[in-house]
Amino acid sequence: MVEAPIGELQAPKNFSHQHAQSFLEVYTSLLADPPGTPAGILLLDLDFTLRKTFHHGMSGKFGEIPKASLDAIADLKERGWAIAIITNQPEKGHLVAEALGSIRKYSYFPKALTEMKIPVFGGGPLFFVNRFKNRPESINKVTQWARSQKQYAAQANIFSVGDKPSDVSFAKKLNQSLAGDGHTGSFTMFELPLMGLN
Repeated sequence: MVEAPIGELQAPKNFSHQHAQSFLEVYTSLLADPPGTPAGILLLDLDFTLRKTFHHGMSGKFGEIPKASLDAIADLKERGWAIAIITNQPEKGHLVAEALGSIRKYSYFPKALTEMKIPVFGGGPLFFVNRFKNRPESINKVTQWARSQKQYAAQANIFSVGDKPSDVSFAKKLNQSLAGDGHTGSFTMFELPLMGLN
């Protein structure tokens, strides 16, 4: 099967592409939905979405996920949202982050998320050259997970948050897969400033 080039990828009519400054801004906008709006499905990128990678690396807290991001995820989960992380980083994390996080007692990827029972879809040991979001099976894996969620069966809306063109492309491909599966809810892609730059 030949995939259309990114520039030619046409998203179904239920797809919208919006811009936001940060994940916390998106979180606030989700809370502002009218009362009674059902909880949806939220797909989050990791680097420059949940964390500002350069800042946390330079601070000596490699792999750290800020408390504000974790608190927002925990709040949405408590409100009934289905949440998953989709990253090109290795889904098992980095040994350096595990070692430093354990010694310095900070919340690091992926442990902080898996402890909250948030699934992580990501790369393997060769993550630099074999990017998860570019792999053919990535859409199938996330589609299967979404289909297993009660929110999906209720045709809830889906939201994706990321900062790179590859995040937007992945969201469009995923939406096509889900629409082909019969999902009729809306799919909103929130694009953040590339690499956290404003």
